[in-house]
Amino acid sequence: MGAFDKLKGKVKEVAGDVVGDDGLKAQGRLEQAHVDAAEEAQELDAKAQQEAEAAEVEAELERNRIEQERLEAEEANRREQDRIERERIAEEQRVRQQAAAVEASADRIEDQAERERAEAQAALRTAEALDPNA
Repeated sequence: MGAFDKLKGKVKEVAGDVVGDDGLKAQGRLEQAHVDAAEEAQELDAKAQQEAEAAEVEAELERNRIEQERLEAEEANRREQDRIERERIAEEQRVRQQAAAVEASADRIEDQAERERAEAQAALRTAEALDPNA
């Protein structure tokens, strides 16, 4: 249906008007109205199709936005886990260093105590040698 059918309807309407045939005239108007309705239906269908495509594009954009947010959250989580792991490793190193420092300090104290015992024993032997009755 199109311009030809509409023109055919107009010709029937005018012919019916000229010859005084109301039936032909009404048939011409009806054909024109039918063409108009078909054109309007096509326009509405095209508009509905465009709206459906626009909605699908919008839905795809929303899916992409959600996926991007998910990926960003995963990346943030990974960075946080990496940070926690770095802190854990640093804490372990700090504890090992402190333990090593405490052990070294304990070794120094033991060495100092051993020296002091040796000095005390030497002093005792010297005192006994000087005064065997003591």
